Amino acid sequence: MWQRAYKFRPTRWYARDLRGVAFDQQELSLEIFVAQNFLALRILCYTHYMITKEQVLQELKKVVDPELNINIVDLGLIYGVGIDQKKGKVDVTMTLTTPGCPLSIVFEEWVPAAVKNIKGVKDVKINLVWEPPWDPDKISDEAKESLGIIQ
Repeated sequence: MWQRAYKFRPTRWYARDLRGVAFDQQELSLEIFVAQNFLALRILCYTHYMITKEQVLQELKKVVDPELNINIVDLGLIYGVGIDQKKGKVDVTMTLTTPGCPLSIVFEEWVPAAVKNIKGVKDVKINLVWEPPWDPDKISDEAKESLGIIQ
């Protein structure tokens, strides 16, 4: 069979062999169907990245509270992570050490910037909550050791 050249136009696919001969409608329809599905599959394979909670938490560990010099995950400020794979959207539910924390504006910039480093993330939303209130019991053992709370 002769090699075929495909050209995409905004509304339809055109197929012809390299000699310029057009094919009948049934053969053309089948080839268009195969070509469109193959293209859609290739696009899906190259553009779809799986976003995991572990990836998000790993990136959030890079965000360090400048006052305590401990990352916000180990401080217990992250309450939850929601992921919408289809839209590439990540929702981060978090709190601050106090409602009047002066670093809230900083974290509203740093957290989305850190999460957007993950392939496939297009949008990040922060849900800042005050219930349950943060307390030192939420700090990880490693962070407690570095703060000198436990030995």
